[in-house]
Amino acid sequence: MNGKLRTGKLETFNKLIDWLNNNTNFTRLIKYSVDNSSLLSNAWFVGFFSCDGYFYIGVRTKNPQNPNSRDGVKVYLEVSQSQIHVQSGISSKSFMSRIVIE
Repeated sequence: MNGKLRTGKLETFNKLIDWLNNNTNFTRLIKYSVDNSSLLSNAWFVGFFSCDGYFYIGVRTKNPQNPNSRDGVKVYLEVSQSQIHVQSGISSKSFMSRIVIE
């Protein structure tokens, strides 16, 4: 997913990377800029992850006071599309125009 986003989702995703890098012991993640590669090179990915739906990543760390707890990650995905990314205000028009052209 990282390095393949083309819409306003990138800003939100990069905030998640900042949080993970600052608050977990995971390997440090690199933030990438907008993917401008041909849509034909990763069309399956574009169709699912560049939508205006949402992705949710939940990180759970082991609670030292509870021997039954454990580390874990949850991932959810909802797919939909609108012209303006609500959180960033960035238009998806140029991206959607590229889909029509390519």
